Amino acid sequence: MEFAPVGSLTIVGSNFVMADLPNGGEVAPPLVTTKTDARANGPISSAGTTQAPVSTTTAATTIAPTKSKIVGGDRQHEIARLAKALRDERRATIDPRHEYLFGRLAEAIGIEPSQVEDHILGDDKFDCIDDFFLAGGRRVLMFYYQESKNPEPNQPVYGRLANTGPKKRVMISTGDESMQLTGVLYYFVRPNQPKAITPANIVNEVVFGQLDASNGKMLESIDQLLANMLIPLFQQYEDWGALKTRSNINVQDFLDAMSQFTATVNGASDNIAHQVKLAPSDNDSTLSTLATPNDYQTMAQNGDFIIECEKLMDKWCKQIEKILAESEQIRREADDVGPSAELIHWKQRMATFNNLLEQIKSSRCRAVVGVLQSAKSKSINRWKDLDARITDAANEAKDNVRYLYTLDKFFSTLDKNNPNAIAENIPSLMNAIRMIHSISQYYNSSERMTSLFVKITNQMINTCKRYIKNGCSRLWDIPKQDLVNRIQESKKLNNEYQAYFHKTKGKLQESANERQWNFSENYIFGKFDTFCKRLDRIVDVLNTIESLSGLQNIRVEGLEPIVVKYRSVVDAIKKKSYDLLDHRKPDFDNDYNEFKSQIEYIQAQLQLFIDSWFRKSYTVEQSLLFLNKFQDLEGVKIDFGDKLSKLLQNFSKELDSVRKIYEKNKEDPPLSRNLPPTAGRIIWARQLYQRISIPIKLLQDKMDLSKTEDGRLLIKNFNKIAEALLQYEVLFYRNWERSIDLIKKGMEATVYIRHPETKEEYVNFDPQVLELIKDAQYLSKLGLDIPETATTLLRQEEQIRQTSVNLQELLNDIKHAYASIPKDMSQLFKPHREKVEEALRPGFVAITWSSLTIEEYITNVRQELEQLRILINDCTDILQCRIENSLQTIAEIQLCEPQNDPITLDEFSKLTDESCQHAIGSITKQALLCEKAVHYLLEILKKRLKPNEQTQIKETDSEYYDCALKSAMNTKGHVTRCNDCQPCAFFNFLTNYWNKNIDAIVQCTRSSLETIRKRLQQPIRYVGEEVIREQVRNPLFRTDIVLSIPNVLVKPSLDDMQSQLNKSANSMLKIGQDIPEWYHAQKLREITIKEIEKQALDEGEDVKLAVQAKAPKPLHKVIAENNDVKKGK
Repeated sequence: MEFAPVGSLTIVGSNFVMADLPNGGEVAPPLVTTKTDARANGPISSAGTTQAPVSTTTAATTIAPTKSKIVGGDRQHEIARLAKALRDERRATIDPRHEYLFGRLAEAIGIEPSQVEDHILGDDKFDCIDDFFLAGGRRVLMFYYQESKNPEPNQPVYGRLANTGPKKRVMISTGDESMQLTGVLYYFVRPNQPKAITPANIVNEVVFGQLDASNGKMLESIDQLLANMLIPLFQQYEDWGALKTRSNINVQDFLDAMSQFTATVNGASDNIAHQVKLAPSDNDSTLSTLATPNDYQTMAQNGDFIIECEKLMDKWCKQIEKILAESEQIRREADDVGPSAELIHWKQRMATFNNLLEQIKSSRCRAVVGVLQSAKSKSINRWKDLDARITDAANEAKDNVRYLYTLDKFFSTLDKNNPNAIAENIPSLMNAIRMIHSISQYYNSSERMTSLFVKITNQMINTCKRYIKNGCSRLWDIPKQDLVNRIQESKKLNNEYQAYFHKTKGKLQESANERQWNFSENYIFGKFDTFCKRLDRIVDVLNTIESLSGLQNIRVEGLEPIVVKYRSVVDAIKKKSYDLLDHRKPDFDNDYNEFKSQIEYIQAQLQLFIDSWFRKSYTVEQSLLFLNKFQDLEGVKIDFGDKLSKLLQNFSKELDSVRKIYEKNKEDPPLSRNLPPTAGRIIWARQLYQRISIPIKLLQDKMDLSKTEDGRLLIKNFNKIAEALLQYEVLFYRNWERSIDLIKKGMEATVYIRHPETKEEYVNFDPQVLELIKDAQYLSKLGLDIPETATTLLRQEEQIRQTSVNLQELLNDIKHAYASIPKDMSQLFKPHREKVEEALRPGFVAITWSSLTIEEYITNVRQELEQLRILINDCTDILQCRIENSLQTIAEIQLCEPQNDPITLDEFSKLTDESCQHAIGSITKQALLCEKAVHYLLEILKKRLKPNEQTQIKETDSEYYDCALKSAMNTKGHVTRCNDCQPCAFFNFLTNYWNKNIDAIVQCTRSSLETIRKRLQQPIRYVGEEVIREQVRNPLFRTDIVLSIPNVLVKPSLDDMQSQLNKSANSMLKIGQDIPEWYHAQKLREITIKEIEKQALDEGEDVKLAVQAKAPKPLHKVIAENNDVKKGK
């Protein structure tokens, strides 16, 4: 965004022009006055001449006015037709851009957009709008909304001629025409001039605003625009293009110039508002016709007119006398008013008196004076005296303003800059004041110069206050060092100010021709000195608070009340709501005295606290550290002399105590938990040394021990104990170094070892290795040199520890895997366990702790173990879910399930037969499933064997699981297999689960018989001799009682029922005849019979009888002869 220079800002159309600044470009306000000519009511130009009336016709063609009737009606109609055609043509070119402008204007004015459109379409400057939209076109588009005597563009001809009164309308202005702005100015500004305005970007590229010039409010509108919008906006703006930030010097100068210009406009507006106008009269029209001495002489003959003129002059004289009296009164100003107020005051006086002079020189006043002079009125002498006084006052004000303007740039420096920058400009300021005092005609009095200096002092104080606060409402929120630095800079400004004042005063005293500065220095500098005294007290409070702030960090029992008191004192002074920098109010001085009194009380309490603390029993080190906590506080004023003497005696006793502890425990010192032996001993020795070294260092910092006999003896005893402790440390350190090579050999041992008796595996790790590593860690932290061997082990500590953990976890996992093998399959898993053992074997014979392949070794064993785990899980799942589950199902099958209600014998027989047939089917099915699962399990195990082991397992008729070791034996007709080879393990596993299959069928039969037995028996319980039936069950059989005279018979009889029960039981026991045997059972019978035949032949027995006696019994006989079944039966 670009801006016109402040010194050349022109407000067009308002008769307010700010030309180039006076005094070489310094900011100076225009002398705004109003001239009125008695003979014309038109505005006065800047040259003081009456302006001619200006036509404001804006129609396309000038329309000549008529007096009483319509002249040339056809011509008027033609003009109206052409104007309407022009408006229609322009209306056709309207697009959203025009509508946006019309809408903004209508919204701001408060009328309909169609009215704005009608006004503007008939304007002869309509092309300015199109030029505004072009790239590189007009930057500003202005519209006036004010009264105009021009007819409405769409009004009929006869209406225009009849209606000649002024109406408000919107008019386009270029800013350079003679049309005066008397209403409201609306403007559109395009900051980015090279960019064309389009319907899409008009909202973002065009800025809209207004200035209200009605009723002479133009300056007020400009002031509000600058003060309320532009300046706050610029002060918050961050992106200044090439100037980068708001802190740039050029940006600051621009903002200062804007602020100064705004103040100037505001002052000019106030001057205009407070102008005094000489009273009017009823004869103003007559006076306006008097211009020559002859006219005055003629009117002097009129006595009544002379009386009226004398009355008018008397009014004027009273008005002037009042103004002069007010100007001579002593001004009432605030105590802290700055020097800018002095310039504003004289500018106001200059505007007031210049206005009076202009009115006195007007034609109206000249006519009244001329008539009264011609009439030789007595009032003329009074007028002349007042005229001279007004002229002198105006000259005085003008002269003072002229000289004060030379100081205006210094006033801005005093208001805007920091104390250091102000101090740099003090020499120039003093020279300028010296020049004014020397050559000024009116402003060289002692009173006015003293007043000027006082105002300069006030401004310096105000600037220092603002600089010290830096936007903070509380001084306590500012960092202490920053606050102190600002205060020092402010005090430095006072010193520089007074120094250059005295320097300039001394130079004047050396020159007798110049006026001397006989000003009251106390009156000039008293406020600044008082302000600096206030600053000194503030700094003292800050330093005192900081010097004692360390009390809050001291953790000593019993100190809390003093700390609380300190905090309360600090909080009390920080919570004061008044302005600490207001040196005119005594509130802070009273609070400062109270603050110092409270601090003295805290000092006394600290002395009492320290005295009481030293009366308790503490070690020398604790006592010295306690003293250090308070000695480090700058704000604590305590005597520590007698305390140190007592501590010296206590330390001598402490040395003797340490010596006795060393002599008593040096062979077996008490070590902290988890400390290795060597490092623990060295740490113990160093702790003893630290116990005596810290106190003696603290004592040496506070006093010179070598100057006293007690001190020298103390040092001697200390050196003896310290030397013994050092030798103790060196001794154990050397022993530890020698043990490293021995411990290193432990790393060459194998990682696993077996117990010679129990053969249990263990991780073969020497705990001294970890002890050595731990010693190395502690000794390294203690600052001792570590040999390379120990350093290597130290670097490998994590690896060694992790390897040890991994090896132990490996053993645990192997044991857990072995324990998870089902007991019935232990022998089957023997070759698979041997694979793991084979992978594990190098750890017992070859793999050592220093081997590079130890990780690979653990990985290999892990892989074999994982294979074993998978096999165990697979076999366990098959065994539990398929084999054991089938056997459990067989055991739970019921061969007969009697109903709850009694049934007949025939029904029971039929029920038993049907249940047995159904049970035979279910048992057969489950037995086959179990057999298949067993063979599938063995097939899985067989596939995991080595090829040579697989060839040993044969299932042919001639070699059915023959023993690989050929050690099968026959004992009393039973074949016994070995427990070492896999064929025998397979054979035994099959035999075992065939037997379990038989056991399940036996369980099935026994439980069925048990069910029938329980149904036939009623549960009873005996209590003494009384029989109690716990539950009454329904009978199993339904019988009839038949009367057969003379007997009563039960049908069927008990014998029949018993016979049917026996028959049903036999049916249950014979189910084995219909259940097929496993293939293994058949092969087992064949092998057993062959063995029996062979044995009978060898022993000379009858083979047939031997086979009949010793051959395996069929399944139904095994069931029937089972003891449990017999009991159930």
